[in-house]
Amino acid sequence: MSSTATESAPESIAALSPLLLRERAGRVLMFLGTLEIVLFGLVTFAVTKAAAMSIDDLLVITGSNLTLDQLEAVHPHLRQFAIVLALSGIVPGAVFLICSAGLKRGLMLPAFVALILAATQLFALGGILLRQLLVAIAQGDPPAMTMNVLVLGTPMALLVFVIRVLLAATRK
Repeated sequence: MSSTATESAPESIAALSPLLLRERAGRVLMFLGTLEIVLFGLVTFAVTKAAAMSIDDLLVITGSNLTLDQLEAVHPHLRQFAIVLALSGIVPGAVFLICSAGLKRGLMLPAFVALILAATQLFALGGILLRQLLVAIAQGDPPAMTMNVLVLGTPMALLVFVIRVLLAATRK
């Protein structure tokens, strides 16, 4: 098969060897795992630091964005929130990195584990996005709708791409 500009993408993907497809899927998983660990790690670190600060210091940092009552209500739960962040981002990122290593060796089980994890994350983000959009529609806030689609839609698009790559790697 020649590699011309008129060649369609599905035909060119079908022509790739299964080992090459798994190698590519491994690189994509390595990128996703690293991205999740770095981003969720930074946010977890920031929330942990905020939990260690006094409410007065947090009031100075947040300025007029949060009131004293809001900070007093949220502050006791920041440590639990940091744990949830770590479990929902850092742990799946590490699993993606481990699956990446297995995929690069040509194993199929890591592809299925990564596929299930990516689909679960996509489903969870979709639910969060739907809820946020319904709240924004009820409040009549178009800028909030746009922000929610951008903030949650971008990782969802990345996860759809990852799922497509993993499906291509498991077909052969």
